[in-house]
Amino acid sequence: MLEAHAVSHTNVEIPPGWRDLVAECHKQLLQIYPEYKLSQVKEKFGGLRYYVGPIPKDLATQFYATVGEFEDKSYQICQVCGEPGHLQLIGTWYYTLCQVHGDETSEWRKNRWA
Repeated sequence: MLEAHAVSHTNVEIPPGWRDLVAECHKQLLQIYPEYKLSQVKEKFGGLRYYVGPIPKDLATQFYATVGEFEDKSYQICQVCGEPGHLQLIGTWYYTLCQVHGDETSEWRKNRWA
């Protein structure tokens, strides 16, 4: 999925439902700047966050627009299973979940706070 050169010395915590999204983002970013270095991928406030090392100034606008596009898409994809989802506040935490995983009786929610 992510080539070793891109993820050396990184903190990569990709929720399972967003793995395809991150793989596609990575693929498109490599087309813009093949030497980019990934620093961190994670979920924050219910959305994908994609952090990278320095990008050449002449590529930065296109590069960060692509990152932003994929971060925006994450708010429409369940972070657990990859199905269509939406941002939800559960307790004091934000998650992007589908109807199944967002349901308060779901096994995922029961196990999350077990």
